[in-house]
Formats: sequence, C-alpha cells, structure tokens
Amino acid sequence: MPQLITREKPYNPGQYGRLNTKNESHRCLTYPKEHYEKWGKTLENLASNGFYLTKSGENFNLSCHFCFNIKPLVLDVDQMFTFAQGKDVVQISEWHLRRATYCKCGDPGGENFPRKRVNVFESERACSLLAATFNNPGLWKVSPYDLARDGFYLYDPDANNDRVKCTSCEVVVGNWQETDNAHEEHVKAAAGNECDFIDGTPKEPKNVPVYKETYYRYTGGRIQGDEPLNDLLLRGGGWGVKDAEFPKFASLEDRAKSFTSMWPLKESIPASRMAACGFFYAGQEDKTICYFCGIALHKWTPGDNPKAEHAKYNPDCTTLRGI
Repeated sequence: MPQLITREKPYNPGQYGRLNTKNESHRCLTYPKEHYEKWGKTLENLASNGFYLTKSGENFNLSCHFCFNIKPLVLDVDQMFTFAQGKDVVQISEWHLRRATYCKCGDPGGENFPRKRVNVFESERACSLLAATFNNPGLWKVSPYDLARDGFYLYDPDANNDRVKCTSCEVVVGNWQETDNAHEEHVKAAAGNECDFIDGTPKEPKNVPVYKETYYRYTGGRIQGDEPLNDLLLRGGGWGVKDAEFPKFASLEDRAKSFTSMWPLKESIPASRMAACGFFYAGQEDKTICYFCGIALHKWTPGDNPKAEHAKYNPDCTTLRGI
C-alpha cells in the first residue's frame, strides 16, 4: 500500500488564494516584508534556487519545491539566511546540488518558471515593492500587496522612495500615509483618466492575477494586446492545463514514457495503468506524482490499485473521472 509524500505548504503573508511554488515569483511572495527588510537580495537568490518559506506554529523553515519529489529538503530559516547572505545565485546553487543531487530546480526541461519581471503579472509587481524594503524598514505605510493588487509597481528602484506607478493608467503616486487606502488614492490620482483597475476588473492579458500566472507561464501566452490565449483542455470536461500542477505531463503518452526501465513494479503495475490514473514517474525509487493534483505516492507494493490509492488521498482529482 503506497504512502503519501507531502510538500510543505508555502507561507502566504499576502493572503493570496493560492501560491504555486513552481513559480519563482510566487516563492518570493512567501517571504514577509519583515524578512525583505533584513535580507533583501538573499531571499531572491534563494527563491531562484527553488526555496520558499514555510511556517509551522511559530517556526519558519525553508523548503525546496523541486526536492520534494524525491526527498524533501527542509532547512532552518535563520541558519540558511545567515549562510546565504553575501552569496550569489550560482554559489547557492552549487551548495544546493551538493546537498540534493537529485533536485530538478535547474533542469531546463522541468517545471520551474523563472521570474519574468514584467509588470502585468501581479506577483512581479508585489516582488518589486517588497524588494525595495531592504535596509529601508518602514518604507511602505500601506500594504505592498494591496498596491500590487491595484496595479502599482515600484516606479524607480534606484530612488529609495515610495513612488509607485500603475501599469494601466501610468499615474505615479508617492508620499503614502498610514491612513491611505491604495484604491482610493489611485482613483484620486487618476483624476478621471481611463484605468482598468478603476473602471472595473482588469482583464488579461493587461493584468494577470497571481492565481492565473502559472497558466500564462506554461502556455507562453501573449501578455500584450487583446488576442485570447488558447484554452488547452484536458479530458474530463472543461478543466484546462492551467489547473494542473505538472502540465508537462498532461499527455497520457508523456506520463507513460516517464516510467522508464527503472520503474521497479513494471510487471505488477504497468506504466500504462499508472499513467491512466494520472501518475508520472519521478525518476527515483518508486516515487510517483499525479500531474494534475500534485499528490506524490511511494512505497508501492505488487497488487496495489493505482486508481483506488489515488482516490484515497484525493478523491476529488479530475483525472479520476471516467477511469
């Protein structure tokens, strides 16, 4: 009977509906403003190497999104921040891969989505605002998350002030006070000028909210102009690739191919059966992952029923429909 491998849940100080830690910018958003004030660029370097922040009780830890598939790499946050301070992305990567040779963070064919630093992405706007607090505590008198939601990003990263610019109407606002409301000040500053964030809910591709960013990064969809993105549908009735945890394995054929000669139960649980139940092979031991819901199972035994085991841990997964 297989057992569940669990990924540490990301800390979510911005209270977004969902952070998908395959996105580098989402990993950056797991670090609160107080950490950016102290550690700054170090956090971005760690996020680039797959690390995001988790919290259990009052304790913070770092977890790598990509090591999770094989053997979770979880680190004490204070020790890791101290170690990483002053080290660049390459130095942290070299240390990371010495500790976890199996990690797929740097795999160009993997599911890591590097930062785009394009301000139509809500997460990129929030990251620009958070990064500005390094060695400048108290910079933001209003929530940087609220500013990003209302379309604002840091206007001049080199100016060391709180001026922000709207990605739609391009108005610039500064000298924020603790009593200010991001949206109300936006309306005043725009003074009747047309703005997607004021006139109604801004539509993609002019604004991409956090919960839809994985879809855009995976499809390579246009983020300028009004041409709609292709809606890549999965079987199962209306569910899109945008909803999958590992869209690279949305194809039944690709999942089946992942079960190489290394799959230890190829005689008793053939690749075709595992793939039909949504699983692809993680590449070590008997670790398998559902491409859609992301659950990871290991310690399979001959005679196990992959559909039943999948349903036991996540009965609501779309891949189980029609099997």
